[in-house]
Amino acid sequence: MTSCPTNAKPNLIDTLPKGNLSRLAQAKDSFKDILAGKDEDSRLQRSALFALSVRVMSAGLAYLSQVFLARMLGTFDYGIFAYVWVWVIILGHVSSMGFNQSVVRFIPVYLDRGQHGLLRGILNSSRIISFLGSIVIASSAAFLVYYFQDYMTNYYVLPFIIAMICLPLFALQDVQEGTAISFGWVNAGLVPTYLVRPTLMISFLAVAVAMELPVTALTALWAMIAATFVSGVGQMLFLNRRINKIVPKQVKKDYNVKFWLTASFPLVLVNIFYNLQMYIDLTVLNFYVKPDQIAIYFAAAKTVGLTSFIHFAVGAAVGKNFSSYHEGGKHERMKEFVQQTTRWTFWPAVGAAIFIISIGYPLLWLFGSEFTSGYPIMFILAVGILVHALAGQAEYLLNMLGYQYYVASVYLGTLFANLLLNIALVPIWGLEGAALSTSITLALQGLILSRLVKRLTGLDVFMKFGKDKPQT
Repeated sequence: MTSCPTNAKPNLIDTLPKGNLSRLAQAKDSFKDILAGKDEDSRLQRSALFALSVRVMSAGLAYLSQVFLARMLGTFDYGIFAYVWVWVIILGHVSSMGFNQSVVRFIPVYLDRGQHGLLRGILNSSRIISFLGSIVIASSAAFLVYYFQDYMTNYYVLPFIIAMICLPLFALQDVQEGTAISFGWVNAGLVPTYLVRPTLMISFLAVAVAMELPVTALTALWAMIAATFVSGVGQMLFLNRRINKIVPKQVKKDYNVKFWLTASFPLVLVNIFYNLQMYIDLTVLNFYVKPDQIAIYFAAAKTVGLTSFIHFAVGAAVGKNFSSYHEGGKHERMKEFVQQTTRWTFWPAVGAAIFIISIGYPLLWLFGSEFTSGYPIMFILAVGILVHALAGQAEYLLNMLGYQYYVASVYLGTLFANLLLNIALVPIWGLEGAALSTSITLALQGLILSRLVKRLTGLDVFMKFGKDKPQT
């Protein structure tokens, strides 16, 4: 009989302490439960994981596109593109007229109650109203920029006007994303916007390069317009076909437009104040620094901002459940559920922040060596993002329960706080001042929202430590 050599190397897993082995086994079992479980929590966690995976993949694509743009355009033209596209995002979310979120509140309720006429009505109204509203907003914005161009930096004028062509397409896709999520089709909602659109944008821009066209901010904007059109129309056709299998086209549409607009209008304010707050730093920086510095700040903020994908992924998966539980009177389930969603939001955000910051320097270097000067900005912004994550899905919860005006009020207050902080700190500390202003505002916003949830609903959404251990 041959015996095992005494100097054989032990398996790496065998060298781990028993406590770590136990935790690894528990994590493995929990992950298996999520993937194979039939219960509601498992389905929701699968949706959140899918949403997160889409956003992670989209982050990779976004990085490819942004690095490609930065390399091809140079910091000056890239800074112009980044600044103008920020305004497309701000006005695009506003142009959805609040229906990008209100459909998530109403569609699950109409489905549960079998009110297919109202379901068809809100599907039709949300698209028409947002599309027409976006045309008005885009035309007005382009006219104002053209009329007041003598008071603007001239290299922003034409790119801004061209970018407004994208606004109706952007708004329609924003509403369709909310529609798909409200049916529980996270893939149909997120893939076209966050995977297909950036892939097409890179492809169209690559074609322009191959055709030896001038590679400028305008070229990049035309590529984005084309990508938004193709991905948006494809998403609309796919959703129509899938919805028709659930709700026959012959169903008579019932309209409650006044009620829907009343419920959606505060969400317009929420979108305005939220997006202005998220990009007010870039707006203030525009008065003090050149486009190349804006490009550095934009790259650093977008890099650490990947941490916020956790919040988005969980919200996309659970938002419709807040509405369903509330309408169904499931108060105990709701109480438990809000704490679950906070854990699903906070702990992964901590892990993501640590990981992203650890590789942040080489990620910024991909844009160009000059972009690494923005690395300290990532640390400053990460603090605000994580403090905000302590409040879990507070704003989603309030919006789904009909407290949109309260959320809008909080966002308005923190918007002014962010603006004042930026005006005070940017002249002193430049890019770091803008980052500090945004970080303070994010933290303040999370704390206020969690307190507001407690006062209005009696639910405790703030992260609990101590005996409550993080769960998968």
